[in-house]
Amino acid sequence: MKYFIVLLAALLTACGVRTVPLEEAKFIPQDSEIYPACSKLNLRDPAPNLIIIRDDGFLSSSVQVVYLNGEACADLGTGEQLSLRVPAGNLIIGEDFKYDIFKLSHIIQLGVTTTGKSPTIVRIGMEDNGIRYINLSAK
Repeated sequence: MKYFIVLLAALLTACGVRTVPLEEAKFIPQDSEIYPACSKLNLRDPAPNLIIIRDDGFLSSSVQVVYLNGEACADLGTGEQLSLRVPAGNLIIGEDFKYDIFKLSHIIQLGVTTTGKSPTIVRIGMEDNGIRYINLSAK
């Protein structure tokens, strides 16, 4: 019985969401799928005004599709980031599961305002209870 409790505790700990610090978030790999809406953007911009980070966790381990103004932009895995330079102004960022075989999910969205100065940082992921999130972040 005590082994079962230890195993259960280990499994629950492994499912926890971990906020990935900006300096640890990897740029998306060169072979990630980039959709036409973002094909002309530098997704690894050294001076971005928009950074989108995918937090880490067992429940959120599937690939997410990031949307900009309703258009699919790029696939983002856990612990990865998009670093973009986009025109200053209002923007709608969305995310959804890439592989949803039952078509039960929907795009969740967040409106942000970007400037030419400090980058706007957005985090996406999934809580331990299975609820997806997309939030502004200080870092």
